[in-house]
Amino acid sequence: MNVRPITPDDFPALAAFLAEDETHLFGRPSRVGVADVTAWLSGPDLTSDTWLFEEDGRLVAAGWVEKHHDTGIAIGIVHRERRGRGLGSELVDRSEERLRALGVGRVHAVTLAPDAAAGPLLTGRGYREVRRFWEMTIELGDDPPPEPRLQPFADHGLPREDVAAMHARENAEFVKRGWTVNLDSNSARVPDDLAEKIAAQISAPPAARATTATTQQGVAK
Repeated sequence: MNVRPITPDDFPALAAFLAEDETHLFGRPSRVGVADVTAWLSGPDLTSDTWLFEEDGRLVAAGWVEKHHDTGIAIGIVHRERRGRGLGSELVDRSEERLRALGVGRVHAVTLAPDAAAGPLLTGRGYREVRRFWEMTIELGDDPPPEPRLQPFADHGLPREDVAAMHARENAEFVKRGWTVNLDSNSARVPDDLAEKIAAQISAPPAARATTATTQQGVAK
């Protein structure tokens, strides 16, 4: 097994690798392309923060990490024919080791929901699921659908400063969808007083209920 950093010359093959994996897992054509891979790998240091696994000249796994403030993002993909051989665990080990070296206290690992092996691998190492994103699609007929009516967003019932604090905490907690684990003991959480206000809003009658703190956000997969 040869393990080396990803280079720009690998982007086309890596894009095809990711697209094939997504197509297999979701049962529909993937839209991942070279432009996506180029954008995703524009932040990480390719030499230190990326890994490409080759066996007999064939790409069988890949991964990379990127630091966002105190949160590290970890991506790892193993070809379905090479799963069960420890490559996923090795990618997690490499990701955590590199992010520790970058001074990160928490890792956020991104997975695809239909990947039945990824969840148990991560939860077995102390990760917990924190967010999912959905990609919504519709089959259009000959006539276009009516234009949607856009309503201004309102957090009814919550003071503006609490709404700002709520969204700041949400953004800090969830940089991307996936799985998260703390590498240190400093676990951030919503302040008790704000949590109580949110809980009161959720338990209120429908007519008085405010927009809840956690929303289903969509990119849909």
